[in-house]
Amino acid sequence: MLFPDASTLDESYGKDYRGHPGDRPPARWLRDTPLLQLDHPKVRLLAIRLTQLRSGQREKAIACFEFVRKLAFTCPMDAVKMLSTEVLAARTGDGFSKSTLFIALLRSAGIPARLRMVLLRPAYLRGISGVGGRFVEHAFTEVLVQDEWLAVDSYVVDLQLGLKARARLLDEGRRAGYGIHLKGQLSWDACSSSFGQFSVEDPDGLPVLDLGAHDDVQQFYRSLAPRSPTEWANRSRWSLASVMANRRIHKLRAWAAPPVEKAARTAAFG
Repeated sequence: MLFPDASTLDESYGKDYRGHPGDRPPARWLRDTPLLQLDHPKVRLLAIRLTQLRSGQREKAIACFEFVRKLAFTCPMDAVKMLSTEVLAARTGDGFSKSTLFIALLRSAGIPARLRMVLLRPAYLRGISGVGGRFVEHAFTEVLVQDEWLAVDSYVVDLQLGLKARARLLDEGRRAGYGIHLKGQLSWDACSSSFGQFSVEDPDGLPVLDLGAHDDVQQFYRSLAPRSPTEWANRSRWSLASVMANRRIHKLRAWAAPPVEKAARTAAFG
């Protein structure tokens, strides 16, 4: 079995999702890893700059979120291995690499955070990646705010691309694709959970398996390596597919919505 420790999801992955409480103390989710690089000056100083004028966990978490969301969404050749400092240098990333940086900034600011891996149906990637009917591993971040775990992945797609993707979905009459769900969220208030890749209003798009909490995405895939030697081969194939995915993303950014669609988008999303 590819994911021997996976479990089905019985929580609601909507606005009220509050994470898995678990039995580990919050301090467990503040430790460093080779991927996070919490002690690196660029990570540490950026976390200070983003949060020093913010009061309270919520405001600090939002500041980190907004910084990461602004980074342009692209598909790196090997996001699983990207260090937080490499994401900073590239100023771009995908769900895996942007999650690495987000968790690094949160932990550096003293806010416990962890990666939650789930399995999603591939509909939300239609138009960007040709994954066929294979389920896709998806990462979101759980952040401990005011003694409560909140989940968020709406930092993955930057705002500009997210709005273009929504307009394109409306134009095509589809619920999911281009890296988002039509009813997904593009912002986060650190008071509730926020998902951009799926929506509780669409049960068919919700995660089908919970693959557990981890420090970072590399830790997750390393835990699979002894059981699933083909997984690294799959990641290698994704590295090749990322070139085509980035071309499609570039094309979406340049796409101009028809005038009628622009009016519909304004009516639908304000």
